[in-house]
Amino acid sequence: VLHVRQQVKSIDYTVSHAIAQADSIADRHIVQLILHDGRSVTLEVLCIMRIQDGKIAQLYESSNVLAGDHALGALATATN
Repeated sequence: VLHVRQQVKSIDYTVSHAIAQADSIADRHIVQLILHDGRSVTLEVLCIMRIQDGKIAQLYESSNVLAGDHALGALATATN
């Protein structure tokens, strides 16, 4: 998240699907980013999280560029 915050002028999230079961959450969300240099991208992000003690213990994300600068697709992909 920190590597994205430093580059982003504005960000908009829309969660389109979310499923929770036991200690896991899966969602599909659309992210629209505008960077300080004017580049922009719209991403579809698939996310799987495991929650432990009220915090995210594991996070897996995969993104797909829907529109804009394809080089920015890596900003929304994380594995922890």
